[in-house]
Amino acid sequence: MKFINKFYLMLISVIIIIIPYSVQGESYIPYKDPGKYINISKQPVPLNIKFPNGNSVVLDVIYLNGRICLPLISAVENMGAELDKSKSEYFKITYNEKTLSIPIKPSDSNRCVMVYRNGVGYISLYSLITPFDLIPVFDTEKNSISIYKKETTMSKEELLENGAKSTAYIRFEDIVADGVDKESVFTTKNLEKLIYMADYMYQKGHKYYIAWIPLYYCPATNCINNISLENNLYNSCFIYSLDYMADHGGYIGLHGFSHQYGNDRSVDGYEWGKNTPYTYKQQQERMINAKIVAARLGYTPEFFEFPHYAATNKQMKMAEYYFNCIYQSYPRKELQNSITYTDSPQGKRIYYIPTPIDYVHNPKDVENTIKRIKNSVDKNYAVSMFFHPALDFNKENAVVISVDENTMTRKWSLSADSALKKIVTNIQNLGYKFTRLNTDGK
Repeated sequence: MKFINKFYLMLISVIIIIIPYSVQGESYIPYKDPGKYINISKQPVPLNIKFPNGNSVVLDVIYLNGRICLPLISAVENMGAELDKSKSEYFKITYNEKTLSIPIKPSDSNRCVMVYRNGVGYISLYSLITPFDLIPVFDTEKNSISIYKKETTMSKEELLENGAKSTAYIRFEDIVADGVDKESVFTTKNLEKLIYMADYMYQKGHKYYIAWIPLYYCPATNCINNISLENNLYNSCFIYSLDYMADHGGYIGLHGFSHQYGNDRSVDGYEWGKNTPYTYKQQQERMINAKIVAARLGYTPEFFEFPHYAATNKQMKMAEYYFNCIYQSYPRKELQNSITYTDSPQGKRIYYIPTPIDYVHNPKDVENTIKRIKNSVDKNYAVSMFFHPALDFNKENAVVISVDENTMTRKWSLSADSALKKIVTNIQNLGYKFTRLNTDGK
Protein backbone atom coordinates (compact mmCIF):
# COMPACT_ATOMS: atom_id res chain seq x y z
CA MET A 1 0.00 0.00 0.00
CA LYS A 2 1.36 3.42 -0.95
CA PHE A 3 0.45 6.83 0.39
CA ILE A 4 1.07 10.13 -1.38
CA ASN A 5 3.17 12.52 0.73
CA LYS A 6 1.72 15.47 2.59
CA PHE A 7 3.08 18.06 0.19
CA TYR A 8 1.30 16.44 -2.73
CA LEU A 9 -1.88 16.29 -0.65
CA MET A 10 -1.94 20.07 -0.75
CA LEU A 11 -2.38 19.86 -4.53
CA ILE A 12 -4.75 16.95 -5.00
CA SER A 13 -6.93 14.64 -2.94
CA VAL A 14 -5.16 11.56 -1.68
CA ILE A 15 -5.21 8.53 -3.95
CA ILE A 16 -4.42 5.22 -2.30
CA ILE A 17 -3.34 2.15 -4.27
CA ILE A 18 -4.61 -1.14 -2.88
CA ILE A 19 -4.55 -4.84 -3.53
CA PRO A 20 -7.97 -6.20 -4.60
CA TYR A 21 -9.97 -7.14 -1.52
CA SER A 22 -11.36 -10.24 -3.19
CA VAL A 23 -9.77 -12.64 -5.62
CA GLN A 24 -12.60 -15.12 -5.78
CA GLY A 25 -13.53 -15.95 -9.33
CA GLU A 26 -16.89 -14.83 -10.64
CA SER A 27 -18.50 -15.15 -14.03
CA TYR A 28 -20.56 -12.19 -15.17
CA ILE A 29 -22.98 -11.58 -17.99
CA PRO A 30 -20.93 -9.60 -20.52
CA TYR A 31 -22.13 -6.13 -21.43
CA LYS A 32 -22.67 -5.55 -25.13
CA ASP A 33 -22.99 -2.00 -26.39
CA PRO A 34 -26.31 -1.63 -28.25
CA GLY A 35 -24.56 0.26 -31.05
CA LYS A 36 -26.55 2.50 -33.37
CA TYR A 37 -29.96 3.07 -31.85
CA ILE A 38 -32.88 4.73 -33.60
CA ASN A 39 -36.08 5.42 -31.70
CA ILE A 40 -37.95 7.81 -33.96
CA SER A 41 -41.56 8.95 -33.78
CA LYS A 42 -43.75 11.88 -34.72
CA GLN A 43 -45.25 14.23 -32.17
CA PRO A 44 -48.96 13.23 -32.28
CA VAL A 45 -50.13 16.85 -32.34
CA PRO A 46 -48.18 19.69 -34.04
CA LEU A 47 -46.11 21.66 -31.55
CA ASN A 48 -46.65 25.35 -30.80
CA ILE A 49 -43.30 27.13 -30.91
CA LYS A 50 -42.59 30.75 -30.15
CA PHE A 51 -39.25 32.15 -31.31
CA PRO A 52 -37.25 35.05 -29.77
CA ASN A 53 -38.29 37.39 -32.59
CA GLY A 54 -41.92 36.93 -31.60
CA ASN A 55 -42.88 34.54 -34.39
CA SER A 56 -45.33 31.90 -33.20
CA VAL A 57 -45.80 28.90 -35.44
CA VAL A 58 -47.23 25.41 -35.33
CA LEU A 59 -44.71 22.85 -36.57
CA ASP A 60 -44.79 19.12 -37.17
CA VAL A 61 -41.86 17.82 -35.15
CA ILE A 62 -40.29 14.43 -34.65
CA TYR A 63 -38.43 12.78 -31.81
CA LEU A 64 -35.18 10.91 -32.24
CA ASN A 65 -33.92 9.11 -29.15
CA GLY A 66 -36.07 11.36 -27.01
CA ARG A 67 -34.87 14.63 -28.51
CA ILE A 68 -37.18 17.04 -30.31
CA CYS A 69 -36.14 17.70 -33.91
CA LEU A 70 -37.56 20.63 -35.88
CA PRO A 71 -37.87 20.89 -39.66
CA LEU A 72 -34.63 22.71 -40.46
CA ILE A 73 -35.79 25.18 -43.11
CA SER A 74 -39.01 26.21 -41.33
CA ALA A 75 -37.29 26.55 -37.97
CA VAL A 76 -34.41 28.67 -39.28
CA GLU A 77 -36.75 30.95 -41.24
CA ASN A 78 -39.13 31.48 -38.33
CA MET A 79 -36.38 32.26 -35.83
CA GLY A 80 -35.12 34.95 -38.18
CA ALA A 81 -31.81 33.26 -38.96
CA GLU A 82 -30.07 32.75 -42.29
CA LEU A 83 -29.43 29.32 -43.79
CA ASP A 84 -26.59 28.76 -46.23
CA LYS A 85 -26.85 25.41 -48.05
CA SER A 86 -24.08 26.08 -50.57
CA LYS A 87 -21.55 23.82 -48.87
CA SER A 88 -21.55 20.12 -49.66
CA GLU A 89 -20.64 18.89 -46.18
CA TYR A 90 -22.42 21.25 -43.80
CA PHE A 91 -25.14 23.87 -43.39
CA LYS A 92 -24.25 27.33 -42.13
CA ILE A 93 -26.76 29.00 -39.82
CA THR A 94 -26.20 32.66 -39.00
CA TYR A 95 -28.09 34.30 -36.15
CA ASN A 96 -27.30 37.55 -34.34
CA GLU A 97 -23.94 37.84 -36.11
CA LYS A 98 -22.86 34.36 -34.98
CA THR A 99 -22.46 31.50 -37.49
CA LEU A 100 -22.93 27.83 -36.73
CA SER A 101 -21.87 24.94 -38.98
CA ILE A 102 -24.04 21.81 -38.91
CA PRO A 103 -22.97 18.59 -40.68
CA ILE A 104 -25.41 17.68 -43.43
CA LYS A 105 -25.05 13.94 -42.89
CA PRO A 106 -27.30 12.23 -40.33
CA SER A 107 -25.69 11.90 -36.92
CA ASP A 108 -23.40 8.92 -36.33
CA SER A 109 -23.93 9.21 -32.59
CA ASN A 110 -27.08 8.15 -30.77
CA ARG A 111 -27.19 11.77 -29.67
CA CYS A 112 -28.70 13.32 -32.77
CA VAL A 113 -27.99 16.56 -34.61
CA MET A 114 -29.49 16.04 -38.09
CA VAL A 115 -32.02 13.44 -39.18
CA TYR A 116 -34.07 12.97 -42.35
CA ARG A 117 -37.56 11.67 -42.73
CA ASN A 118 -39.76 11.55 -45.83
CA GLY A 119 -37.33 13.81 -47.65
CA VAL A 120 -37.36 16.49 -44.93
CA GLY A 121 -34.27 17.45 -42.93
CA TYR A 122 -34.77 17.90 -39.19
CA ILE A 123 -32.36 19.43 -36.70
CA SER A 124 -32.42 18.76 -32.98
CA LEU A 125 -33.77 21.68 -30.97
CA TYR A 126 -30.66 21.57 -28.78
CA SER A 127 -28.26 21.79 -31.74
CA LEU A 128 -30.20 24.67 -33.26
CA ILE A 129 -30.58 27.03 -30.31
CA THR A 130 -28.03 26.30 -27.58
CA PRO A 131 -24.99 27.66 -29.49
CA PHE A 132 -26.83 30.99 -29.83
CA ASP A 133 -27.39 31.35 -26.05
CA LEU A 134 -31.09 30.60 -26.34
CA ILE A 135 -33.11 28.47 -23.95
CA PRO A 136 -36.41 26.61 -24.44
CA VAL A 137 -39.24 26.79 -21.92
CA PHE A 138 -41.39 23.67 -22.16
CA ASP A 139 -45.11 23.70 -21.37
CA THR A 140 -46.41 20.15 -21.53
CA GLU A 141 -50.01 21.16 -20.81
CA LYS A 142 -50.14 23.67 -23.66
CA ASN A 143 -48.02 21.47 -25.95
CA SER A 144 -45.68 24.37 -26.54
CA ILE A 145 -42.10 25.55 -26.39
CA SER A 146 -41.13 29.20 -26.05
CA ILE A 147 -37.56 30.02 -26.99
CA TYR A 148 -35.92 32.90 -25.11
CA LYS A 149 -32.61 34.68 -25.10
CA LYS A 150 -30.61 33.54 -22.08
CA GLU A 151 -28.67 36.03 -19.97
CA THR A 152 -27.44 36.33 -16.41
CA THR A 153 -27.69 39.22 -13.96
CA MET A 154 -24.72 37.93 -11.95
CA SER A 155 -21.65 40.15 -11.92
CA LYS A 156 -18.29 39.27 -13.44
CA GLU A 157 -16.89 39.01 -9.94
CA GLU A 158 -19.53 36.45 -8.95
CA LEU A 159 -18.76 34.36 -12.03
CA LEU A 160 -14.99 34.77 -11.85
CA GLU A 161 -13.19 31.53 -12.65
CA ASN A 162 -11.34 29.84 -9.85
CA GLY A 163 -7.62 29.38 -10.47
CA ALA A 164 -7.07 27.13 -7.46
CA LYS A 165 -4.82 24.09 -7.84
CA SER A 166 -6.21 21.91 -5.06
CA THR A 167 -8.95 19.57 -6.20
CA ALA A 168 -12.41 18.88 -4.83
CA TYR A 169 -15.33 16.85 -6.12
CA ILE A 170 -19.07 17.38 -6.13
CA ARG A 171 -21.89 15.18 -7.37
CA PHE A 172 -25.38 16.40 -8.27
CA GLU A 173 -27.54 13.71 -6.71
CA ASP A 174 -30.77 11.87 -7.61
CA ILE A 175 -31.38 13.28 -11.08
CA VAL A 176 -34.43 11.42 -12.41
CA ALA A 177 -37.18 11.97 -14.98
CA ASP A 178 -40.04 11.91 -12.49
CA GLY A 179 -41.97 14.79 -14.04
CA VAL A 180 -44.47 12.44 -15.69
CA ASP A 181 -45.78 11.45 -12.26
CA LYS A 182 -48.37 13.19 -10.08
CA GLU A 183 -45.81 14.48 -7.59
CA SER A 184 -42.36 15.23 -8.89
CA VAL A 185 -39.14 17.11 -8.21
CA PHE A 186 -37.80 17.50 -11.73
CA THR A 187 -40.64 19.44 -13.26
CA THR A 188 -39.98 21.42 -16.44
CA LYS A 189 -39.73 24.53 -14.25
CA ASN A 190 -37.07 22.95 -12.05
CA LEU A 191 -35.20 21.54 -15.03
CA GLU A 192 -34.77 25.11 -16.22
CA LYS A 193 -33.29 25.97 -12.83
CA LEU A 194 -30.97 22.98 -13.14
CA ILE A 195 -29.63 24.39 -16.41
CA TYR A 196 -28.85 27.70 -14.70
CA MET A 197 -27.09 25.89 -11.86
CA ALA A 198 -25.03 24.07 -14.50
CA ASP A 199 -24.33 27.42 -16.18
CA TYR A 200 -23.12 28.83 -12.88
CA MET A 201 -20.68 25.95 -12.36
CA TYR A 202 -19.49 26.09 -15.95
CA GLN A 203 -18.86 29.81 -16.06
CA LYS A 204 -16.88 29.62 -12.83
CA GLY A 205 -14.73 26.83 -14.27
CA HIS A 206 -15.95 24.04 -11.98
CA LYS A 207 -16.69 20.49 -13.05
CA TYR A 208 -19.29 18.28 -11.44
CA TYR A 209 -20.73 14.78 -11.58
CA ILE A 210 -24.37 13.91 -12.32
CA ALA A 211 -25.90 10.94 -10.48
CA TRP A 212 -28.65 10.03 -12.95
CA ILE A 213 -31.25 7.33 -12.33
CA PRO A 214 -32.06 5.88 -15.80
CA LEU A 215 -35.47 4.38 -14.96
CA TYR A 216 -38.15 6.14 -12.93
CA TYR A 217 -40.67 3.83 -11.27
CA CYS A 218 -43.39 4.48 -8.70
CA PRO A 219 -45.47 1.37 -7.86
CA ALA A 220 -48.10 3.42 -6.00
CA THR A 221 -49.06 5.35 -9.13
CA ASN A 222 -48.00 2.60 -11.55
CA CYS A 223 -45.82 5.21 -13.26
CA ILE A 224 -42.75 3.97 -15.11
CA ASN A 225 -40.55 6.12 -17.34
CA ASN A 226 -37.64 4.93 -19.46
CA ILE A 227 -36.57 8.04 -21.37
CA SER A 228 -34.75 5.97 -23.99
CA LEU A 229 -38.05 4.34 -24.98
CA GLU A 230 -40.74 6.94 -24.34
CA ASN A 231 -40.72 9.91 -26.73
CA ASN A 232 -42.73 12.82 -25.34
CA LEU A 233 -42.43 16.51 -24.57
CA TYR A 234 -41.47 16.11 -20.92
CA ASN A 235 -38.78 13.53 -21.63
CA SER A 236 -37.32 15.75 -24.35
CA CYS A 237 -37.09 18.55 -21.77
CA PHE A 238 -35.30 16.24 -19.34
CA ILE A 239 -32.86 15.00 -22.00
CA TYR A 240 -32.25 18.59 -23.13
CA SER A 241 -31.16 19.35 -19.56
CA LEU A 242 -28.86 16.30 -19.44
CA ASP A 243 -27.33 17.29 -22.77
CA TYR A 244 -26.79 20.82 -21.50
CA MET A 245 -25.05 19.66 -18.34
CA ALA A 246 -22.90 17.16 -20.25
CA ASP A 247 -21.71 20.02 -22.48
CA HIS A 248 -21.18 22.46 -19.62
CA GLY A 249 -18.85 20.84 -17.12
CA GLY A 250 -20.98 17.86 -16.14
CA TYR A 251 -20.08 14.16 -16.19
CA ILE A 252 -22.98 11.73 -16.27
CA GLY A 253 -22.95 8.58 -14.14
CA LEU A 254 -25.47 5.92 -13.17
CA HIS A 255 -27.13 5.97 -9.77
CA GLY A 256 -28.46 2.44 -9.90
CA PHE A 257 -31.03 1.50 -12.53
CA SER A 258 -34.32 2.40 -10.82
CA HIS A 259 -33.05 3.24 -7.28
CA GLN A 260 -35.89 1.23 -5.74
CA TYR A 261 -37.40 -2.16 -5.15
CA GLY A 262 -40.69 -3.45 -3.77
CA ASN A 263 -43.25 -0.73 -3.12
CA ASP A 264 -40.73 2.08 -2.89
CA ARG A 265 -40.59 4.94 -5.34
CA SER A 266 -37.40 5.71 -7.26
CA VAL A 267 -34.99 7.78 -5.13
CA ASP A 268 -36.69 6.71 -1.89
CA GLY A 269 -35.84 3.03 -2.09
CA TYR A 270 -32.78 0.83 -2.32
CA GLU A 271 -31.87 -1.57 -5.13
CA TRP A 272 -28.86 -3.61 -4.07
CA GLY A 273 -27.56 -4.35 -0.57
CA LYS A 274 -28.03 -7.45 1.56
CA ASN A 275 -31.84 -7.24 1.45
CA THR A 276 -32.22 -6.89 -2.32
CA PRO A 277 -35.03 -9.04 -3.73
CA TYR A 278 -33.17 -9.44 -7.03
CA THR A 279 -31.22 -12.57 -7.87
CA TYR A 280 -27.51 -12.33 -8.61
CA LYS A 281 -28.28 -12.58 -12.31
CA GLN A 282 -30.97 -9.88 -12.09
CA GLN A 283 -28.53 -7.58 -10.30
CA GLN A 284 -26.11 -7.90 -13.19
CA GLU A 285 -28.91 -7.32 -15.68
CA ARG A 286 -29.86 -4.10 -13.90
CA MET A 287 -26.33 -2.74 -14.22
CA ILE A 288 -26.29 -3.76 -17.88
CA ASN A 289 -29.72 -2.20 -18.52
CA ALA A 290 -28.61 1.06 -16.90
CA LYS A 291 -25.63 1.19 -19.27
CA ILE A 292 -27.86 0.37 -22.24
CA VAL A 293 -30.24 3.25 -21.50
CA ALA A 294 -27.25 5.60 -21.36
CA ALA A 295 -25.78 4.24 -24.60
CA ARG A 296 -29.10 4.58 -26.43
CA LEU A 297 -29.05 8.28 -25.61
CA GLY A 298 -25.42 8.73 -26.62
CA TYR A 299 -23.94 8.93 -23.12
CA THR A 300 -20.89 7.11 -21.76
CA PRO A 301 -21.34 6.65 -18.00
CA GLU A 302 -18.51 8.10 -15.95
CA PHE A 303 -19.25 6.11 -12.77
CA PHE A 304 -21.66 3.89 -10.89
CA GLU A 305 -23.15 4.66 -7.49
CA PHE A 306 -25.19 2.20 -5.46
CA PRO A 307 -28.47 3.70 -4.19
CA HIS A 308 -27.95 4.85 -0.60
CA TYR A 309 -24.43 3.34 -0.89
CA ALA A 310 -25.96 -0.05 -0.03
CA ALA A 311 -23.80 -2.85 -1.45
CA THR A 312 -22.21 -6.08 -0.28
CA ASN A 313 -18.59 -6.84 -1.13
CA LYS A 314 -19.82 -9.27 -3.77
CA GLN A 315 -21.96 -6.55 -5.35
CA MET A 316 -19.00 -4.17 -5.28
CA LYS A 317 -16.99 -6.69 -7.28
CA MET A 318 -19.88 -6.89 -9.73
CA ALA A 319 -19.82 -3.12 -10.19
CA GLU A 320 -16.05 -3.27 -10.69
CA TYR A 321 -16.61 -5.61 -13.62
CA TYR A 322 -19.00 -3.24 -15.40
CA PHE A 323 -17.52 0.17 -14.48
CA ASN A 324 -14.18 1.93 -14.09
CA CYS A 325 -15.28 4.15 -11.23
CA ILE A 326 -17.44 3.47 -8.17
CA TYR A 327 -18.59 6.73 -6.61
CA GLN A 328 -18.53 5.80 -2.93
CA SER A 329 -16.08 4.69 -0.29
CA TYR A 330 -13.93 1.63 -0.76
CA PRO A 331 -15.27 -1.06 1.61
CA ARG A 332 -12.46 -0.91 4.14
CA LYS A 333 -12.87 1.36 7.12
CA GLU A 334 -9.29 2.67 7.02
CA LEU A 335 -9.74 3.74 3.38
CA GLN A 336 -13.25 5.18 3.49
CA ASN A 337 -12.17 8.84 3.35
CA SER A 338 -9.57 8.58 0.59
CA ILE A 339 -9.75 8.29 -3.17
CA THR A 340 -8.60 4.78 -3.89
CA TYR A 341 -7.93 2.61 -6.88
CA THR A 342 -7.44 -1.08 -7.34
CA ASP A 343 -6.30 -3.20 -10.29
CA SER A 344 -8.41 -6.20 -11.19
CA PRO A 345 -6.80 -9.55 -12.05
CA GLN A 346 -7.60 -8.70 -15.70
CA GLY A 347 -5.51 -5.52 -15.45
CA LYS A 348 -8.39 -3.07 -15.34
CA ARG A 349 -8.05 -0.13 -12.96
CA ILE A 350 -11.09 0.78 -10.87
CA TYR A 351 -11.36 4.01 -8.88
CA TYR A 352 -13.37 4.68 -5.74
CA ILE A 353 -14.40 8.25 -4.93
CA PRO A 354 -15.77 8.70 -1.38
CA THR A 355 -17.77 11.66 -0.06
CA PRO A 356 -16.41 12.36 3.47
CA ILE A 357 -18.18 15.75 3.52
CA ASP A 358 -21.51 13.99 3.05
CA TYR A 359 -24.19 16.39 1.74
CA VAL A 360 -26.31 19.40 2.66
CA HIS A 361 -29.17 17.75 4.53
CA ASN A 362 -31.47 20.79 4.58
CA PRO A 363 -31.25 24.59 4.24
CA LYS A 364 -30.15 24.90 7.88
CA ASP A 365 -27.31 22.41 7.34
CA VAL A 366 -25.22 24.61 5.03
CA GLU A 367 -23.02 25.95 7.83
CA ASN A 368 -22.46 22.43 9.16
CA THR A 369 -21.53 21.32 5.66
CA ILE A 370 -18.98 24.12 5.47
CA LYS A 371 -17.51 22.86 8.76
CA ARG A 372 -17.31 19.35 7.30
CA ILE A 373 -15.48 20.75 4.26
CA LYS A 374 -12.92 22.36 6.56
CA ASN A 375 -12.63 19.11 8.51
CA SER A 376 -11.87 17.17 5.32
CA VAL A 377 -9.19 19.70 4.38
CA ASP A 378 -7.61 19.60 7.86
CA LYS A 379 -7.59 15.80 7.98
CA ASN A 380 -6.30 15.33 4.44
CA TYR A 381 -9.49 13.52 3.46
CA ALA A 382 -10.77 13.67 -0.09
CA VAL A 383 -12.57 17.01 -0.38
CA SER A 384 -15.64 15.40 -1.85
CA MET A 385 -19.39 15.70 -1.34
CA PHE A 386 -22.75 15.34 -3.04
CA PHE A 387 -25.53 17.88 -3.44
CA HIS A 388 -29.23 17.60 -4.15
CA PRO A 389 -30.29 20.31 -6.65
CA ALA A 390 -33.77 20.00 -5.17
CA LEU A 391 -32.45 21.92 -2.18
CA ASP A 392 -32.19 25.06 -4.33
CA PHE A 393 -35.35 24.20 -6.26
CA ASN A 394 -37.37 24.28 -3.06
CA LYS A 395 -35.94 27.55 -1.76
CA GLU A 396 -37.98 30.22 -3.51
CA ASN A 397 -35.24 32.78 -4.08
CA ALA A 398 -32.21 30.50 -4.51
CA VAL A 399 -32.38 30.42 -8.31
CA VAL A 400 -33.89 33.69 -9.52
CA ILE A 401 -35.44 33.96 -12.98
CA SER A 402 -36.70 37.26 -14.37
CA VAL A 403 -38.59 37.35 -17.65
CA ASP A 404 -39.05 40.13 -20.21
CA GLU A 405 -41.71 38.99 -22.66
CA ASN A 406 -41.23 42.06 -24.86
CA THR A 407 -37.64 41.14 -25.66
CA MET A 408 -38.16 37.40 -25.10
CA THR A 409 -35.33 37.32 -22.56
CA ARG A 410 -34.88 35.21 -19.45
CA LYS A 411 -32.28 36.40 -16.96
CA TRP A 412 -31.01 34.11 -14.24
CA SER A 413 -28.93 34.34 -11.10
CA LEU A 414 -28.01 32.33 -8.03
CA SER A 415 -28.74 34.47 -5.01
CA ALA A 416 -27.13 34.58 -1.58
CA ASP A 417 -29.84 32.09 -0.52
CA SER A 418 -28.49 29.40 -2.86
CA ALA A 419 -26.90 26.52 -0.99
CA LEU A 420 -24.87 25.64 -4.09
CA LYS A 421 -23.46 29.16 -4.32
CA LYS A 422 -22.49 29.11 -0.63
CA ILE A 423 -20.72 25.77 -1.03
CA VAL A 424 -18.85 26.85 -4.17
CA THR A 425 -17.81 30.15 -2.56
CA ASN A 426 -16.48 28.33 0.48
CA ILE A 427 -14.56 25.80 -1.62
CA GLN A 428 -12.94 28.62 -3.57
CA ASN A 429 -12.07 30.55 -0.41
CA LEU A 430 -10.21 27.47 0.83
CA GLY A 431 -8.19 27.36 -2.40
CA TYR A 432 -10.02 24.42 -3.96
CA LYS A 433 -11.75 23.84 -7.26
CA PHE A 434 -14.39 21.25 -8.14
CA THR A 435 -13.04 19.06 -10.91
CA ARG A 436 -13.09 15.59 -12.48
CA LEU A 437 -10.88 12.69 -11.48
CA ASN A 438 -9.19 11.12 -14.48
CA THR A 439 -10.46 7.53 -14.48
CA ASP A 440 -9.95 6.84 -18.18
CA GLY A 441 -7.10 4.40 -17.60
CA LYS A 442 -3.63 3.94 -16.20
